[in-house]
Amino acid sequence: MARSLSLHIGVNEVDASTYGAIPKLRSAVKDAERMKKIAEDLQYESSILLQDKDATARNVLEQLGRMAQEVQPGGVALVSYAGHGSQVPDTTGNESSGRDQTWVLYDRMLLDDELFAMWKRFVPGVRIYFIFDSCHSGSVARFPDIVEYVCKNKPQFMQGSRDFGITEADLPDNRLLPPEAALTAFEKFEAQITAT
Repeated sequence: MARSLSLHIGVNEVDASTYGAIPKLRSAVKDAERMKKIAEDLQYESSILLQDKDATARNVLEQLGRMAQEVQPGGVALVSYAGHGSQVPDTTGNESSGRDQTWVLYDRMLLDDELFAMWKRFVPGVRIYFIFDSCHSGSVARFPDIVEYVCKNKPQFMQGSRDFGITEADLPDNRLLPPEAALTAFEKFEAQITAT
């Protein structure tokens, strides 16, 4: 029987030396813990949880690489992320928007290009399920048509919510990393890559 593995990432707070002062989230870690519980209830063979200081780019990439090696055709890889999301300048020229989407991990942002490279390591026949709860979460998985549809139709979605007395203030944490913090972190990361 093929293995089913899961990875759950929850980031409420990040390293201030990388990002500066940004709002701490309240529920991202709880979301990751709940997703891990769901995977365990569904009898995933292994469920890894990375939270806050453990949710580094190195740890996430290592776990995704491990999953890519261990999950074989017919198996399932479930990956959930809850935390800030952002956009930074696209330095490779592969984004029509000129921006890369990111997960805001504890130590640095993880670019959609890096995630895409990891998804390509899985062998054909492996089902990969993504559950991302962050700003730019659809586009970080490279599903631009869905993101564009939701963005164009947001007023309609909010209108339906207002009918039930729900306002934007009632919505969950704003998981958008402030643009100035994203640029600061990106410039530090880009300088590290250039130096090596």
